[in-house]
Amino acid sequence: VGLPGYDSMPTALTRLSKQDRVGYCNNYWEGQYTRLATLEFSRDRKMMSVLCTRKGQETLFVKGAPESVLAACDRA
Repeated sequence: VGLPGYDSMPTALTRLSKQDRVGYCNNYWEGQYTRLATLEFSRDRKMMSVLCTRKGQETLFVKGAPESVLAACDRA
């Protein structure tokens, strides 16, 4: 489900359609983080990145081709 503190899906969410569950979880996480910057997907980088902050801590979320993401890491 993607909600903290739950090992399984909360009962209330099982009554929602999959689409509504996705929307609920998406809204939850968007409310938890403030987006600072976005690097859109490019064919050269083969990944996209979003820099966010939550409770004073910055987090970089990255998705893309595994070989490109790992090549950009200094600790893998």
